[in-house]
Amino acid sequence: FATVPGAGHMENWPIRSRAFKAWLGGMFWREQGKVPSSNALQDAITVLEGAALYGGPVEQAFVRIAGCNGKVYLDLANGSWDVVEIDATGWRMVTGCPIRFRRPRGMGASPIPQSGGNLEELRSLLSIEDDDTWVMTEAWMVAALSPVGPYPVLGLTGEQGAGKSMLTYCIKSSVDPSSVSFRGIPKEQRDLLIAASNSWVLAFDNLSGIPDWLSDAFFRLRTGGGITARELYTDGDEVFFDAKRPIILNGISEVATRADLLDRTLLQSVPQLAQGKRKTEKQILAQFEAMRPRVLGALLDAVSCAIRRLPEVNLSTLPRMADFATWVTAAEPALGLNKGGFMAAYTRNMAEGNSIALSTSPIVSPLLALLKGDSWEGTAGELLGQLEAVVGEHETNKKHWPKAPHALSSALKRLAPNLRKEGWDIGFDRSGTTRTIRIKRVAQEASRASEASRGNLGDENRDASGVPNDASTTVEGNGASQANRSRDDAHDAQIHSSLKGDVVEV
Repeated sequence: FATVPGAGHMENWPIRSRAFKAWLGGMFWREQGKVPSSNALQDAITVLEGAALYGGPVEQAFVRIAGCNGKVYLDLANGSWDVVEIDATGWRMVTGCPIRFRRPRGMGASPIPQSGGNLEELRSLLSIEDDDTWVMTEAWMVAALSPVGPYPVLGLTGEQGAGKSMLTYCIKSSVDPSSVSFRGIPKEQRDLLIAASNSWVLAFDNLSGIPDWLSDAFFRLRTGGGITARELYTDGDEVFFDAKRPIILNGISEVATRADLLDRTLLQSVPQLAQGKRKTEKQILAQFEAMRPRVLGALLDAVSCAIRRLPEVNLSTLPRMADFATWVTAAEPALGLNKGGFMAAYTRNMAEGNSIALSTSPIVSPLLALLKGDSWEGTAGELLGQLEAVVGEHETNKKHWPKAPHALSSALKRLAPNLRKEGWDIGFDRSGTTRTIRIKRVAQEASRASEASRGNLGDENRDASGVPNDASTTVEGNGASQANRSRDDAHDAQIHSSLKGDVVEV
């Protein structure tokens, strides 16, 4: 990279980028009054690259968001290279930013933020009436402005004409505008790596499904697990990308169906717009552009609040994505939420994801039918044979049915956390060359999160995290009453009924 002077500011460019090559050629023209030869220009770039690699200081280059000394920096990506500094006391425009931001092609400019904004203005424009849906929306946006992650995936679903694409555009543009707002499904891992290298927020529009390899890549991308690909025009060199990125997925049906990705996805169902509330795209975009500075200012206020309150936040129970939950909980006052309001909505959202993970798996419904409330123990081959007897040949010939014992064992390991929330424990033992699967009932009641998602308990029976707090709902070991056992049987029947066939509850 090279840091070069611009018009009253400094710019950072990769030495082998077109932008730096153009800057170098322009400087030569101003100094010498003539055009440099291609060979001379390339020789100069080679020399400068060697000087950077073997004589220059090593610093990290960032895209859009960075953190340094307890502060967050946001690159507005405008022509003036303006940067916003956010700390516990507020936010401000700064000169002499300590962060080396780079500008990949396609980055869009964020507006100069304005104070006094309110995110409810954006909610009104997007016609988000459901409170939990809005809480998850603003939580994702505030999380996307955190410099460290990991980040949740925002999963938007809705029928045709519900406005998913416009919703995705407004959410993404509030955090990370770009010249190309949406991406199609990448064909290979290299395409995803390039996209992640050149953008902060990755938004994928109108997906009909996600292949397993891409689901795993999304999972690594949001946690920072690292992605590699062979460098083009080389035999053995690799390109490495080890960073975290916020992701948005939208489609008519659920596109994130694997349990591990679902467990880190904020699920939102976008309702069809009511008659009389539909606006033209031109109207929506005009209103959005007018409010963007205020919306960005409100988001920066929330980030400042999160930085200030983060040391004092102590969640009694840490959920999955604990860093995300803690960060948004710290921002609650700036988001207009009561204490515990975010965790209550997040708990219900996680329960919904758990239900989707179970309902989209081909093995869960026959497994529950096979168990019938009892324990089971045996090998993966024995279990596969018994499940195949339950579903029949028509189901076993489908693509996603496990075709071998090891495939079934792998599927059960993925689903183990989801089944555990429904009161089933799955263990895997090995004795010599024999591998045994144990499935047993570990609780006589449904998971509390699942009950919350089904609305079986009113708000007066929940604590601040959204978890039921009525002691009478707790059942311990063999002391469960007959009434509780009856309720358990009814609950198992409800789960099995909801997972059996193509049942849609309206």
